[in-house]
Amino acid sequence: PNADNTADINGNLGAIELYTTAGGNWARVNRFGSPTFSTAGSRFGEAVAIHGSTVAVGEPGYVAERGRAWVFEQAFVGDIDWSAASSLDLLVPAPDPGIPGGARMGAAIAISDCSVVVGGPGNGVVPTFNGQAWVFSRASNSENNWAYLELPLLGINPGDGYGDAVAINSRTVAIGAWLGGSLDAGTVTLSQVSCDCDGDGTPDLEQIAADLSLDCNADGVIDSCQILWDPDLDCD
Repeated sequence: PNADNTADINGNLGAIELYTTAGGNWARVNRFGSPTFSTAGSRFGEAVAIHGSTVAVGEPGYVAERGRAWVFEQAFVGDIDWSAASSLDLLVPAPDPGIPGGARMGAAIAISDCSVVVGGPGNGVVPTFNGQAWVFSRASNSENNWAYLELPLLGINPGDGYGDAVAINSRTVAIGAWLGGSLDAGTVTLSQVSCDCDGDGTPDLEQIAADLSLDCNADGVIDSCQILWDPDLDCD
């Protein structure tokens, strides 16, 4: 991360803090600001998710509330304070449709073995406020290569706030719309995603169906990819 923004929360730039536990006690090991120049009110760290050696961070206030999101990796096993965590990825829909002001991309974020889902509950032309969610998947057998999956994860009605909350496991994405449904009671929609973690053009689930030994923990992700991301996941 850019040292200019590290630990700088003036103007609501935002920061995240990483903690680790030993002997039942929690201790802060590092603090990061936005990796690149941020505008006042960027709110880097408003949403945070962690999985293994990967952290995903939302920055929903960036540039007129358009927002953006980041993924960065622990540099190596044993890098407890993440001091060498220089492998960063900015999650940008591609081709970039031009995220409108007020989208708040990064207001919610979740991560699984091979996918990241990012919520933007303000996406759309104001005042429609439909909301949107973006899904990114590891595009190849690489720790730091994320590709945008062009799925139609869009809010149905104006004002739903779709994308205000998100969750994901290896196969299913859940998107909350806090004002969706009748009487604005809120709704949750589920969508299926499939990873192609080794980048061979065949979804992981198809490869696993043909050879069950590729997925010894039966979570829908090829073991060789998981071991690359986190050696502790080696169940063989």
